[in-house]
Formats: sequence, structure tokens, C-alpha cells
Amino acid sequence: MKGEELARFEREDRIWELRLQGKSLRAIGDEIGLSHMQVGNILNARLATMVHPKVDEYRKVMWERCETLIGFLWDKARAGEYGAHSMINKHQERQAKLCGLDSPVEISLGLDEPGKPWMRIWENAGYMDLTAVSEDELIEELRSRRSIESKKEP
Repeated sequence: MKGEELARFEREDRIWELRLQGKSLRAIGDEIGLSHMQVGNILNARLATMVHPKVDEYRKVMWERCETLIGFLWDKARAGEYGAHSMINKHQERQAKLCGLDSPVEISLGLDEPGKPWMRIWENAGYMDLTAVSEDELIEELRSRRSIESKKEP
């Protein structure tokens, strides 16, 4: 099992080296013997979990590529070409992913913590307002909504 694991790590290192040299995912896949999707998944998994100088180098290379491509497309997008707008959006999404800006964030409403006030979200004039309420207030509100809804049903 250790030999297989070592071979996998060596293959992943080779994939990183080839990508940093500027090769496409398809070219890397052809050389390594994987599909371009598998190569992309390996790169993304490693990017998300590794703390290594090569990861920072890879982010920098990819960031510069995105910036270059956005620069080429900018005038076309300003002229109203839909395809250019779409490509710029894709490159900006990639940049956000490289920086971790779109990473999921865990939000706790405190529902599993006794004694902590619950939160109620009010939608008011196009914006959201978060208000602390007690558990009793929330239960009473739900009961009143349920009784109103049951009166509406024939």
C-alpha cells in the first residue's frame, strides 16, 4: 500500500510541475495518463489542502494568467460583446476561488445552544434584518402563523 501511495504523491508532484510550466490540463492528462477532469480535480484538491511554496507559486501564475486574459477581453466587454463579459466573469470567479473568497462559511444560529437567544430574520423593504428573540416568542409566532394558515384553508 505504501508503494501505491508514494507513486500517487509522485504523480501529483509531476502534475504540479507540468501545470507550473504552463501546460494545459489536457496536455498534462495525456502525459500522465489521466483525463483533464481528473487532473483538474487533483490540482484543486491539492490547492485547497496543501501549505507549500508551490501552491503560492501556482496561485500567482494562475492569477497573472487571469489578469492577462481579462486585460485582452476588457475593451471587447466595454463594447458590449456578451462573450467577452461571460469570459471575464469566469476569470474573476477563478480569481475569487484562488483567493478563497467564495469559501463556504459556517453560520450558527444558536439553535443547539441552550440559553442563547434565537434569531429571527425579517425581510423589510428589500433588506434583511436579524433580530434576537426568545424561544417562547418564536414558538408563539409559529403557532399564530399556523392558526392563520389553517383558517385560510377551505
